[in-house]
Amino acid sequence: MIVKVSQKGMKSLALLPKDVQVKARKAVEYLKSKNESLLKTHKLTGGRNLYSGKVTSKYRVIYSKTKDTITIVDIIKVDTVVNVMRSEL
Repeated sequence: MIVKVSQKGMKSLALLPKDVQVKARKAVEYLKSKNESLLKTHKLTGGRNLYSGKVTSKYRVIYSKTKDTITIVDIIKVDTVVNVMRSEL
């Protein structure tokens, strides 16, 4: 599986606390190795092809996927997931 990270995703990753950065990188590795289930993922509502995966109890990785590519869109706090579903990324 090919995993790409958007500019917004890279910026978000850089701004995370160091301990969360480590867990976020591990989450990306799970996605690369097709172990999405370890992130307790689910598809977001709103008509777009976006998914959310658990990085920590407070942070989620937001990504889109096609047959062979996953694109990390953002890494956000749990309480802002609703905003992602409503916004144009």
